[in-house]
Amino acid sequence: MATSAPASAMAMAQALNNEHKFKEAIAHCEKCLKEIPDDAGLWRVLAASRRGNGDIVGAEVAAKKSLEVSPNDWESRAELMYIASHQGRWKEAISIGETLVGEKQGDIRAQLELTLQSLRYGDLPKGWKDYECRRRLAKWRSCVPGGASASHSDWLGQPLEGKTL
Repeated sequence: MATSAPASAMAMAQALNNEHKFKEAIAHCEKCLKEIPDDAGLWRVLAASRRGNGDIVGAEVAAKKSLEVSPNDWESRAELMYIASHQGRWKEAISIGETLVGEKQGDIRAQLELTLQSLRYGDLPKGWKDYECRRRLAKWRSCVPGGASASHSDWLGQPLEGKTL
């Protein structure tokens, strides 16, 4: 593969994930990793693809492999946070999130992800306190499989027509 192959291979897999074509993304990553086994980004995208496809155990294996290749990779550690959250390991997810926020002071996405983990775990005072950080992002990469984007709108008192807050 050419010098730019890892970046383009990763971009292709991320594009497939964004389209929720997780099986295709997994196949693409696995094929590329045979040629570029030491690419942390490909391992990380493989982890997200597997998580999106419902293979949480396989996702964790890939995320840990990414960290073997690049131990300080922030995105790979964030992926482990998502995986821990999906497995109900809330304390671990929050611990990882706190570390990530500490490393990226002022990073809104990191703060929002930690806030969401706190809310999921049931630490409502902590979660709601920081939930307003969502206002600083028009869209953010959520814990939805594959890193789909979601917007967080505000309820302004309008009728909900059978919905609840």
